[in-house]
Parts: sequence; C-alpha cells; structure tokens
Amino acid sequence: GNMYGPRILSPVDHTWQLRTDQELARFARSHQFTIFMGCSECYERVRHDQAAVHAMRTGCPPAIVCLAFSMYAADRYVSSHGAVMLVGVGYCGLIAGCGLAVHILKAHFDDLSAKFQHAVVRIYVDDITLTVRAMRPEQAVRKMSVELPICQAGLQARHQVSNQVKEQAYSSSSAVF
Repeated sequence: GNMYGPRILSPVDHTWQLRTDQELARFARSHQFTIFMGCSECYERVRHDQAAVHAMRTGCPPAIVCLAFSMYAADRYVSSHGAVMLVGVGYCGLIAGCGLAVHILKAHFDDLSAKFQHAVVRIYVDDITLTVRAMRPEQAVRKMSVELPICQAGLQARHQVSNQVKEQAYSSSSAVF
C-alpha cells in the first residue's frame, strides 16, 4: 500500500460505512458482528525500528523515514520548576503533533488486515473495528472468536495494547448475542 493513501477515514466516515454494511447484511439476511477496539497509548508504544520498516514498505522515501525517526529518537528532556534534565534517547514513540505521525502509524498497521480470513478491519489512527458477516448468528460468533485473537496478537506483535475497558461488541442482530 501507499503510506499516504487511500484516504484516512474519519470516525464519522467509519460510522456511515459500518451502518451501510449493516443494511447490506440485513438485506442479504445475514448477521454482522463488530468489535470496536482502541489501542491504549498507541503513539507512545510504536517502536521506531518496526515502524521505519513498515513505512519503507509503503514506498515512503528513505530520506523522509530517516528524517522523521531521527527527530523521534532525539534526546528527551524533562522540565520541572525551571530545572531541565536529560532523561534519555527515544527508541519508541511518535510525536502526535507531527504531520507524518498519522501516516507512519497507518503504515505500521497496514499489513494487519492481511492476516484475516473472514474479518474486515478498519483502522482510524488508534481505533480499530473488526467486522465479520455470516448467514447464521452462530457462524458470525465463531468467525469472530477466530479473528479477534488474531487481531490481538497482531497488535501485541507491534507492542500495542487494546484497551479492553473501551472494547465494545455490536451487532444489529440480537441473535448474535
């Protein structure tokens, strides 16, 4: 994929896409099951070595990757009551205000969706939706029970943690629950 495209969907776009998918599932007389996941401290957990490789795979120019990660890996200082102290060098963490951070994070998660057989994955920055569809409700639950651990393992491989307090399961079909 391309680090800068396709267009990064907003939460509103994701909501409309999910609602459209639900209507298509209802029309097809199938059952849809969605899990909403949010990564906890997502930007802070991104390891530079992994993210740089993922960014390069998308075709991002090596000079841009080196520039961004040199900035991210710079000396880190803490300031308190006028005193400033060097606390180390960063090996992980993206600067949330950096114009490239959202694209680097997208590249970092880019190959996550290739790991699934039955699920559609949508990622908006650090929010992930995992959706399956099946003709029978128990099939939808079975598919999700296979795909959710794959997603969680993919996040762990990227040193990410799903905030389980914020995880939500949703289906417009009560038979799924």
